Amino acid sequence: MNSYKQSLDLELVGSDDDKVAILQSLTLRDISKDDAGRFLREEKLLKYNGSKWIGTIEDLLDMGRIPSEHVDDIDDLKSVLIGSGGTGLSTSSQKWAAKIAGFVGLLTSITGSTALADKFYDLGGGRPLAQLSVDDFKFHKTQYDDEQETIRIAEEFDNKKKNWHSRAKIAINSYGTGLQDVGIADLKAIADEMES
Repeated sequence: MNSYKQSLDLELVGSDDDKVAILQSLTLRDISKDDAGRFLREEKLLKYNGSKWIGTIEDLLDMGRIPSEHVDDIDDLKSVLIGSGGTGLSTSSQKWAAKIAGFVGLLTSITGSTALADKFYDLGGGRPLAQLSVDDFKFHKTQYDDEQETIRIAEEFDNKKKNWHSRAKIAINSYGTGLQDVGIADLKAIADEMES
């Protein structure tokens, strides 16, 4: 999979570092709200008991220990889990993957374990580009650019061949007419063009 091509397909903007960060966080498929809720309950991180939220994340929110940039992310997550915020976490799309990556980074800092983050992302089939580096991304860009140049050259040559064929056909059909000399001159020109 060419990460640079994927960044173009997703219309990612920003620096190479920004694009790599988003690509690293994309999962193969979205994480359903049921899977996310079950994971958060089983890990005792966040659960709604019918009247209030409980768990490690809620305790840290109550103590003011969650960085402000993650509070809205957690509210969005709660909305998905019990409200009308959607049917799951869109971890396969750039907008939400970056938001979820922030939340998962919070999980890692809370628990001190990257294994928990990997377990969460496995709910969405894993992250195929989790180990992508900026150098890998730049290499993929070079590969992509080289492939595009090869395609451009092949198309240009194909167009030249079609042009030569068409001109040669006209030149051959000119024999026996008053344009025979023009046809011969064009055949010589085609031969010269093909040699260059």
